[in-house]
Amino acid sequence: MPKLPSPSPLAIKHLWIRTALFEKVLDKIVHYLVENSSKYYEKEALLMDPVDGPILASLLDPEETFKWQHGRPTIPFCP
Repeated sequence: MPKLPSPSPLAIKHLWIRTALFEKVLDKIVHYLVENSSKYYEKEALLMDPVDGPILASLLDPEETFKWQHGRPTIPFCP
């Protein structure tokens, strides 16, 4: 039986992302990181931004993604 090549250190470093995607919990992890970003990130980080952090987390939410795939949500026109 041939030996499989061992994964690179970079692949091992990002293995948790693959696992979270496979188990469909990446959106919950990112949402948690946004809510607790002051513990883990510097002030300039994307997840620390009060607007962009929650937007990123919502884009990973499967229900929100479904809404965007099946027609853009209605946004009232502002003149």
